[in-house]
Amino acid sequence: MTFAQSLKVIIKQDGKVIEPVNDVYDLKKHLFNLNLPLPILRDF
Repeated sequence: MTFAQSLKVIIKQDGKVIEPVNDVYDLKKHLFNLNLPLPILRDF
């Protein structure tokens, strides 16, 4: 049984996409945009 789906996350700060290093996002103490591109939501 699956409880959660894997979601792609896009984080932008100062207009640049922040890439994770070892699944960790290094963000500044500043506003950022969190985008979840979800073409199809199933069982959510």
